[in-house]
Order: sequence, then C-alpha cells, then structure tokens
Amino acid sequence: MTYEFTENAPKPIDKKEYVLNASEKLDFLLKNFADDETKFQTFFELNPSFMPGARDEFSIMGQSGHEPFSNCLISQPKISGIINRIPDFMWLANDSAYFTPVIIEIEAPSKKHFRKDGNPTSHFVGFPKNRTVHNSNLLTLNSNCHDEKQQV
Repeated sequence: MTYEFTENAPKPIDKKEYVLNASEKLDFLLKNFADDETKFQTFFELNPSFMPGARDEFSIMGQSGHEPFSNCLISQPKISGIINRIPDFMWLANDSAYFTPVIIEIEAPSKKHFRKDGNPTSHFVGFPKNRTVHNSNLLTLNSNCHDEKQQV
C-alpha cells in the first residue's frame, strides 16, 4: 500500500472549535442520555481529552506533568490475574520514577453517588469513603470494574 500526500487535504480542526463542538455534544448527552453509560463510553472514546486521569491527578504524589504513555487512552482493556476484569478505560501514566496504570470506571451521570449520610450508594461500595481515589494495588482499584463474564 502506498500513501500519497494531497495538496487539498482538510485543515486540522482548531482547538477552540474542537472544545466547543465536543462540549456541546457532552452537554447534549448529559441532558438527553444521562441514564445511558454506553453513550458516554463512545463519547470518551472519540474525545479522550475529556477523560480525567491523563496526568495522574489522583496520585498521592500529585500530578506528574507527563503525558500518558504513547498519548493514548485504552478503551475496555482486559485485565487478567487473580480476578479478571474489564474496566471502561485505562491511562498508562509514567514519569521518571513510576509507570502506573490508571483505571477508570465510568458510570451513567444519573446514578446517585452518595446517600444523605455521606456514604456511597450500593453502586459505589468499593470506593473509599473520603471520595478520593488513591494509588493502590491494581486489584483494589480493579474491584469496581466490570466482571469479564458480563462483557458478552
């Protein structure tokens, strides 16, 4: 296969235009499909810059300032080990000292996160009660990901 450059190629979309267009799409999803997690899965696959965690902002040591490894967001990676899980997304964060998988499990925005007493609802039982996610071992972070058997 041979690739050729063309003189009439479309120009890349302007960053401000991209942010405006994608923000409008996200707003539309939030208003019209808040119960449909699959719509948000697709949105983040097409717009990975909207996905948190690219700079490991949840790290105990703070943001790394480095881009994710290969600047890619991995959608529904299969994680095998003692238990098998398929999270919605994963960044591979790295800096001069660490190489860390950042597991991301999205939920439909309409789901209630916390009860009136401040404790997580049954959908979020595995998350720490202080509402922050800390770097931990992969199995602890992985415990809220979809079971592989559910991904048929």
